[in-house]
Amino acid sequence: MIRLRLPFKLALLLACGVARAADEPVLPLDAGTYVVASYPHCEQAPLAGVVAFDGRSLVGPHDSDCRTEILEHDGSTFRIRWGCRADGSGKPAIPAEIVQTVRIESRTKMVLMGRDGPAMAYALCPGFR
Repeated sequence: MIRLRLPFKLALLLACGVARAADEPVLPLDAGTYVVASYPHCEQAPLAGVVAFDGRSLVGPHDSDCRTEILEHDGSTFRIRWGCRADGSGKPAIPAEIVQTVRIESRTKMVLMGRDGPAMAYALCPGFR
C-alpha cells in the first residue's frame, strides 16, 4: 500500500508544478520575430534591430535559454525582468538580467522602453528568417 502512495504523491506534486509553470503570466504577444517598426523592409533588418518572442520569453538575436518574468503590470504596460543563460553558440554565459518596461500596442506590436536610451517600437515580421 505504501508503494502505491509514494508514486501517486510524487506524480501529484509534479503535476502541480507543471500546472503552476503553465499558469505563469506571459506577455500578450503573438510568438515570432519582432523588428524595429521603422525599418522599411522588416525581412532585411539587421540583427541589432531584432528581438524574438517564443510565446513565453523575449530572446535576443544571439541568446538562448531565456526567461522573461513579469514583475508588475498596469493595463498594457509591463515591467519585466529577462535574461538568458547561454549565448547563441550554446556556451554558458553569465546571466545578465535586464529590468525593462514593455508597452503592448497590440498582439503584434510592442514598445521597449529603453533603460539608457529612447523607447523603440517593434512590430511582428512574419517573413524574417
